[in-house]
Amino acid sequence: MNPEESNIVLEKNDTIRLENGNIYCGDVNEQGLPHGDFGREFCEDGSIYYGSFRNGKWHGVGCIINRNLDMVHKEYINGEMCGF
Repeated sequence: MNPEESNIVLEKNDTIRLENGNIYCGDVNEQGLPHGDFGREFCEDGSIYYGSFRNGKWHGVGCIINRNLDMVHKEYINGEMCGF
């Protein structure tokens, strides 16, 4: 399928500073927002989120590792925690 004939948003891999001061590494959408199945957000408090993003928000299953190296797997929908 030709990407121009579908609803697929072409993505590129990038490293950007987010408005909240965090650093994001991964794919971005046409607006430059974090978007894709796997990205990393390095938070100012020392924690790291590994997981899916949609239009700049955590979306899908992700893992947060805090400064104490505690690891928590959660599911997010449009940036809001839900599920398990």
